[in-house]
Amino acid sequence: MPKPSTDGLKTPPKPSLGPFAGGQPSTPGTPNSGLPRVFPIQGLNPYQNRWTVRARVAQKSAIRTWSKQGRDGKLFSFVLVDESGEIRVTAFNAEVDRFFDMIEVNKVYYLTRANLKAAKEQFNTTKNDYEMTLNADSQVIPCEDEDTSSLPEMHFNFVPIGKLDACEPNTFVDIVGVVHETGDVQTIMAKASQRELRKRELSIVDNSNCVVRLTLWGDEAANFDGSQHPSIVVKGAKVSDFNGRSLSVSTTSSVLLAPTNVPEAIRLKGWYEHEGRYGNFETYRSDMIGAGGTATDGANAVGGCLGGWHLTQDLKASGVGTNVKADFFSCKGTLVFLKKENFMYQACPTEGCNKKVIDLGNGLYRCEKCSRETPNCKWRLLLMAKVADMTGDMWVTCFQDSAEMLLSETADNLGALKESQDETQLERVFLNSVFNSWLFRLRAKVDRYNDEERLRVVVADVKPLDHVDYARRLAKAISDLAPTLPEEVTEFTS
Repeated sequence: MPKPSTDGLKTPPKPSLGPFAGGQPSTPGTPNSGLPRVFPIQGLNPYQNRWTVRARVAQKSAIRTWSKQGRDGKLFSFVLVDESGEIRVTAFNAEVDRFFDMIEVNKVYYLTRANLKAAKEQFNTTKNDYEMTLNADSQVIPCEDEDTSSLPEMHFNFVPIGKLDACEPNTFVDIVGVVHETGDVQTIMAKASQRELRKRELSIVDNSNCVVRLTLWGDEAANFDGSQHPSIVVKGAKVSDFNGRSLSVSTTSSVLLAPTNVPEAIRLKGWYEHEGRYGNFETYRSDMIGAGGTATDGANAVGGCLGGWHLTQDLKASGVGTNVKADFFSCKGTLVFLKKENFMYQACPTEGCNKKVIDLGNGLYRCEKCSRETPNCKWRLLLMAKVADMTGDMWVTCFQDSAEMLLSETADNLGALKESQDETQLERVFLNSVFNSWLFRLRAKVDRYNDEERLRVVVADVKPLDHVDYARRLAKAISDLAPTLPEEVTEFTS
């Protein structure tokens, strides 16, 4: 069996083209003329006119469908690897019908006449700057009569768990570890599609003595058995900053359980059996839940470092919002940006109903929630704001009362400016609102949108900043730090 490669770039040998050089095989998508010479995957670029790669299929997705603007479509993707590197290939619509059944994982193919373009990082788990798209002229030919043992099954670029803090959120990494703990299967509702989703959370460890949460989805979650603490390899795990750092298996990821052909996994399993299972592992979660403060509606309260106030960097590292109930916390923040696009909407005038209405164009507005039409409506604010302090920033959602406070204007007045198309005055309102500091009471909860976890932070209350109180809190924080400071600093602050 060919071994996975974790080596750097290598120049592959130039293979012969086998029986298809100049032949006319009957396989769908095969050429009517000889193939050009074979190029290494890592040597491809969009400026080459004619090229062919010989590579092994390392991953293959299921067929996915979509509907957009009245048009339906479908796609699938697969990852090719050779001695030099790897690349993602995507087929759409007619090419799905041509190639899906032909492509098999671990089989080797010649591929030519595909479109080569810059990779889309949000979908691409490979380390290649480019990706391929199959078209009507593309040709895919099984390589059956040559020695393909030199071609690896998969390329890995493993990141130690202890170094995940250096990886940006929403990027993809290759991870190898041992399953330390296995959670139960949970069923949640996808907000966008209203479909039930199954998930399972694992604790993964390695010899960096760190632990990270890995989330599995769907059948992979339901069928997973971690009772024997197997080694696990994930190709293209998605990095999140929830709980400081966590990982999730996406539709483009590959999971290998207890692989016998990945040396790193074998070594880690041996380490775990003889030493690791008895260790104390450092976690990326700096747990501050339940440290003080108050909450409403049975939600969790999050304490803080300034007498119950938090800094942005602390909140991002604390796992706030990942509990079953929402977390509430307070922070002093400065408005640094306000989104003017769609910051208000026309709502139903019925008491207690804030549903957006439809302008029928005949002087009437229809509310689908109330199933009635009215000659008038009311303006409601829905403002997205970026709040910052000295350690970072975060996006928050502001509804009617908090938005009116931050903008120092009522929704009715802002609606009148919008109706009169007084853009100058509206711009002045926004300019006067930025770079003001406030005391925020925030509600945080992780929601799922398009099958993806996102932390949503909503302003529950906002008050003008009491600068005298803020100065006292800063002085108290400095005093509490005094025992840990060098003597010369302590003398300066006393």
